[in-house]
Amino acid sequence: MMIKSSIMGYAQVGVFCATNDEITLVPLSTPAHFVSTVKKVLGTDVIKMNLCNSQLLGLFSTCSNSEIIIPHIAQQHEIDTLKDNFKKVIVSDSALTAIGNLVVMNDNVTLVSSDLKNHKQLNAKPFKLKATVLIGSGIVATNQAFIAHPETTDAELEQLKDLLKVEGDVGTVNFGNPYVRAGLLANSNGIIAGNLSSGPELNRIDDIFNR
Repeated sequence: MMIKSSIMGYAQVGVFCATNDEITLVPLSTPAHFVSTVKKVLGTDVIKMNLCNSQLLGLFSTCSNSEIIIPHIAQQHEIDTLKDNFKKVIVSDSALTAIGNLVVMNDNVTLVSSDLKNHKQLNAKPFKLKATVLIGSGIVATNQAFIAHPETTDAELEQLKDLLKVEGDVGTVNFGNPYVRAGLLANSNGIIAGNLSSGPELNRIDDIFNR
C-alpha cells in the first residue's frame, strides 16, 4: 500500500519519522490522524518521542529491524526508550550528528557516507555516490527494494544492489526532490510519500518497491 501524506503540515515525512518493519518513530506532537495512517499503511507499532530534544527523528537516526544508529547528542532517556524497542542501539561517537543524512541501512548491510570516519564503530561500509556524499538522504532502502538519487550512475546502482541485496532504481519525491529520504517513509509493508509528490513520481516509486 502507498499513500501521500504530510506530518504537521510538512511533506518531509522522512525527516520527522523513522521506520522499520515493526516500529515507526514519530515526534511527540504527531497528530492522531498521522499515527493512524502509519499503523494502516506501514503496519507497525508507533512510538511517540523526540530525539536529541528535536522532532526531527528521521534526521537524527537510521534503523533496520534490529538496530538503530543515533548521534552522541541523544539524551539518556531517549536512548533508554530506544533500548526498550531495538535489539541494538548504536550511539555514534562522530562529531557529525545528522545520522539520517549520512547512513542508509537494511537488514543486510549498513552503508555510511565517506564523510563519516567512524565506520568501524558503526560496523558499516563506507559508500559514496557521485551525486552526493549524503547517502542517507539520497537513498531509501528496505528489505524489499531501494530508491536512489536520480543522478546515481548505473555502476553505483549495481553496487547498491550487491550490497543491499535487493533490487532498486532511481527516482525523486515531492515534485522533483532528489533527496528521496526526506519525502519517504518505507518498509516491507507499505510506503508513505510526501503529499507534494506527483503522479509520475508515485508510479515510479510503486514500480520500484512493488515490482
